[in-house]
Amino acid sequence: VPETLARTTLGSWRAGTRINLEPALTPSTPLGGHFVLGHADGTCTVADVRTLGQGEGRELRLVIPEAFRHYFAYKGSVTLSGVSLTVAALEADGIRIAVIPHTLSETTLGGVKAGDTLNFEADVLAKYVERIATGRRGNGEGGLREGALREWGYAV
Repeated sequence: VPETLARTTLGSWRAGTRINLEPALTPSTPLGGHFVLGHADGTCTVADVRTLGQGEGRELRLVIPEAFRHYFAYKGSVTLSGVSLTVAALEADGIRIAVIPHTLSETTLGGVKAGDTLNFEADVLAKYVERIATGRRGNGEGGLREGALREWGYAV
C-alpha cells in the first residue's frame, strides 16, 4: 500500500533481499525485551559504522528524521529493520546504537554500511506518552505542541 512504500525500504527490495522476520508474541509468551509493534515509522540513514574493540560488536550512528527525534531516549528502545535495540547515545541529528556480535551474525545488521537506509520504529511508549500528554489525535508526523514541556514545568 502507498503508506508502507512511503515509510519503508520495501520499494527497493528485490528477489533475494534478506530481511529480519520474527513471529509475533502470543498472550502467554513472557515479555523479556522491548515493546515492539512491528510498525515502521519511517527510514533513517546510517551515517557511520565503527567496530567496537576486539570482536565486541559495532556502533551505528543513525540520522533520524527531525519529526521523530524526540521519541528517542538514552537507553530507550528503537527497532531497526525489525531488530529491537537499545539507544546507546543521543546525537543532534539522530542516535547511536551498539550492536553485539550475536545480533550482527543473526540479523541483516551485520552487513550494514554507511549510507544504507534502514526502517525504524520509535519507542511506542514514547508515542503514547506524547498522545496522552498533549491530547494530539496524531497522524504519524511526530512532534510536541510548541511550548508543551515548559508548560509542564520541565526546563528545556
